[in-house]
Amino acid sequence: MRRPSSPHAPRRHGAAASKGLVVAALVAIVAVGAGSLWYLATSGEPEDDGLSGGGDGEVVGPGLPRSGVRKPRAGAVQEEDEGDEDEGIEDSLLPVGKGGREPEGDVFEINEDSLRKVLRLRVWEELLRQIDEWEAKGKTVPRDVVESLLALLRDEGLRLDAVAALGRIHDDATGHALASLASDATAPESVRIAALDALSRSGQAAGVVAVMDLAKADLSGPLGRRAVFALAAMGGDAVPFLLGALDAHPDDETTDALVSALARAKGADGALAGSMRLARAEGDVRRIETLLRLATQSADRTGPELRAEVLQILRNLESVAWKADDEDSKARIYASAISVAAGMGGDAYRDVVRLATGPKSDVQGYAAYALSRGKGDEAAVALSSSLRPDMDPFVRSLVLQALGATGSKKATASLVSALDDADPGVRRSAAAGIAEGRDPAALEAVLARVGSAKGDFELARTYVDAIGRICVKKGLPKLEELQKDPDPFWRDLDPFVRRAVARIESGNPDAQRLK
Repeated sequence: MRRPSSPHAPRRHGAAASKGLVVAALVAIVAVGAGSLWYLATSGEPEDDGLSGGGDGEVVGPGLPRSGVRKPRAGAVQEEDEGDEDEGIEDSLLPVGKGGREPEGDVFEINEDSLRKVLRLRVWEELLRQIDEWEAKGKTVPRDVVESLLALLRDEGLRLDAVAALGRIHDDATGHALASLASDATAPESVRIAALDALSRSGQAAGVVAVMDLAKADLSGPLGRRAVFALAAMGGDAVPFLLGALDAHPDDETTDALVSALARAKGADGALAGSMRLARAEGDVRRIETLLRLATQSADRTGPELRAEVLQILRNLESVAWKADDEDSKARIYASAISVAAGMGGDAYRDVVRLATGPKSDVQGYAAYALSRGKGDEAAVALSSSLRPDMDPFVRSLVLQALGATGSKKATASLVSALDDADPGVRRSAAAGIAEGRDPAALEAVLARVGSAKGDFELARTYVDAIGRICVKKGLPKLEELQKDPDPFWRDLDPFVRRAVARIESGNPDAQRLK
């Protein structure tokens, strides 16, 4: 039955009328919602205010802004939050729920109010971004924001977020405040540790004296160890302190923490090199070994001065004032220097390649095993150019494995060529290097040879592993062919074939399940 269209149509009464009102209300709500969705879908790009395109106005999703204060569109009526003018900082930064909440709007700018509001809303990722951009402009994060973040260190649920934010603030006042909180014996230990963790992130050196005092008080305790890493981030005056602590604790429960801290310490290169020179002049084997251990951790981040000291030992063992007949120490230090040089890369790595692939010597084995520390194109080129037909098969095998470990596509040609080497061990190492390198360009060579590996279980298994780790669907037909082959040799390889199939089908080259 059609509804009357006349303006004089009869009204509904009673239950029918109520039902009609409910339906009308629902229709209105749906219409409003649909209109909102239509607006979001059709409203187009935000107005160009100079902040869009990856800057302050970047939009990260439908209706989700990159920062927390909306700039009104031209002609729009700007609504003000009731009570904002009278609201103190304690009220303005009250939690809105620990789950976080995205602000609304589409065009945004960063200012002091935006930092406050984003903190209040607990939109942590956005707060970190705003702090980074604010400081990049040479501006200081408002003190009330810093104080609120310091207060949040006492909230177990928000502590990690507060540490991440404070660790991005680099003004002296914040450094002093964090150091003061870390030194406050009345504060809970967890809060003091959180303050030290924030200093470890920011490297703010303003509170270095207080943190050194904290480390001196209990170097082996949880606070002392956290203080060590905060000092490493601060650098400067903290480096001699850490070196002195390392000399005082050459081999106890604090040594590992001190070595790790100094390996990443800011501006420590000159001091570490000076300590190495003094140790060489005095023949202090213990200190040399400790400093080489430290350089092993810093690897390619080793500074130029310490790097030169390591190469001095590598190229001339007599640069150390050895005690008479101390051959064991010489061997240990030489092996350590080789390992460090391999991790440092560049000319140091090329020295190690020469030691590994040159005339047979007492250190050739050390150098050959150290080759696997080389990474990138430079290491791959150095290794490839060192391969010779007359090279000892054992050394050649180690060079090929190291080529795969470089992660460089420049290693692929040498690895593929070695698949036809006369020595079975070299062929296996080449296949293992291809499996490690995972370059799809090597797949055809592996597919063409896997069938001929019958009778050499280790080589066939390595070929299958390489197909799975290269993780390209083009390898599936060969694996399926092997699965169907009734020959007992391929039946024994079936678990490895099934794992390779699972890796390709899942897209995960490290998957361990079987298909």
